Amino acid sequence: MSEYRYLQIPVYLLREIYNNKFEAFDKMITCGIYRHSQNYYIDPDLCEAEYYNMQLHNFKEAAKFLRINVRDIETEFLKGRKIDNKGSGGAYAMVKLDLIFEYRDEDKTEFELMLFAANAALISILGEKEQCKTNKGHILARMFGYLSTRDIPEVLPKDIEYLYKKYQHRYHFDNLVNELKLNWFWAFYANFTRGMYFKRHKGINGLKTALKQLKTIAEANKRSYKLKQLKEIEKEVRLEAKEQEKEQPI
Repeated sequence: MSEYRYLQIPVYLLREIYNNKFEAFDKMITCGIYRHSQNYYIDPDLCEAEYYNMQLHNFKEAAKFLRINVRDIETEFLKGRKIDNKGSGGAYAMVKLDLIFEYRDEDKTEFELMLFAANAALISILGEKEQCKTNKGHILARMFGYLSTRDIPEVLPKDIEYLYKKYQHRYHFDNLVNELKLNWFWAFYANFTRGMYFKRHKGINGLKTALKQLKTIAEANKRSYKLKQLKEIEKEVRLEAKEQEKEQPI
């Protein structure tokens, strides 16, 4: 079992870390406790009052398990439930609890905040898969709290518009990716793949293995795509030939 404690946080909160850092990360902690408490069993046959009391009890137990001090259990429970309900149907990311506390309590630069967002974005895209294919647009959408590029509004909130446009530029985005490679244990592979393949790795010793795995998958998918294109072309040519035969005079 991992020595680290993790919280499941709603990706939409990443939109808030640039404007009110402390409050945004504090919301992540509260929501994370609430999400964890939902793993505890409650007898569905309990009356409404008893059921509610068990929810509060489970929230308290979740906080205890995660070693988080909560002064007002009911207030934080209701707050966590509200935050979680707002994220219903959206993406979530499992992030180290210590990292969330660090970012809440310590001063962070813009670039460091973007790294946190990029890391959470990749986690949310990867989900339970070992590796995954994505693209720059998808990563940026998640970094700013949106499920996909289709969900990004035409007019972004003022406090994130500048940053979103800034990190659309290749120079700034590549800086993020390079730092994620160096210090956040992410491996990326792209070679005419219309996007990038990525996965976690376990330090520099595991990086080479991770890259080889991504390369194998990417190249296999490229071959499959080319074969599919080839079959479609062959099918189209056969159909054209049949049509020409029909047009020939008897």
